[in-house]
Amino acid sequence: MKIIDANTGHHVKIGEPFDNIDGTVTVLQVEEGWLTARALFLVGDRKHWAPLIVRFLHPGFMFQKVGFVNS
Repeated sequence: MKIIDANTGHHVKIGEPFDNIDGTVTVLQVEEGWLTARALFLVGDRKHWAPLIVRFLHPGFMFQKVGFVNS
């Protein structure tokens, strides 16, 4: 599954920090289901789980499973 930051369009990789409206964010772990996904985020010194919006028919990634980080 590809992970994309919905605000910046940045391709997110697990373990690599990226900048969005919350500051510097790192995805530490992703749990996937068939139609759902959630990610463990590290923002500053705080960790939290948040759902990803999963799409299969996004025009830029047609027929690929993509999880979008809410921003």
